[in-house]
Amino acid sequence: MASGKPPFDSVEAHATTVYCPHCSAELLVQAQQAGDVVSCPHCNGRFQSPLPQAPAAFPPAGFGGQLHPGVKISVLISGIFNLLAGMFWISTVCGAFIGIPQLVLAIFELVYIAQVDRMSLQDARSQAQLLAVFQIISGMFNLVSLVCGILILAFASSERSV
Repeated sequence: MASGKPPFDSVEAHATTVYCPHCSAELLVQAQQAGDVVSCPHCNGRFQSPLPQAPAAFPPAGFGGQLHPGVKISVLISGIFNLLAGMFWISTVCGAFIGIPQLVLAIFELVYIAQVDRMSLQDARSQAQLLAVFQIISGMFNLVSLVCGILILAFASSERSV
């Protein structure tokens, strides 16, 4: 507080928004007060205002990109074929051992398709990779699922920029 100005002013071009650790009030700290110990005008709690951070040289993982469209297409194709394969295997003698896991995987894939646009990129990618592993395992009884699982692993590792 060496400048004589109060640390909290109206909105300025060089002000930083911080939250008081004591009362969680939203405060504006002037740039010249960065790193100083300041008092909250709401609760009079004292805390050190944060120092400005340099911009990252590289954006964090999952920032500025989107899921490859091949992932969603492959999951959809695999979901449909797993649904059909599950129904086929249930109609045979060994249906419970093969058909039910195929149907469960198909349901998971179709739910993933319905929710993928509301997920973060990291969550969408990790769930796609998990589904791909299950698709490869179920590929013993459904060749389309095996191929889609391999494609999803290849597509999920690549990232498209927005």
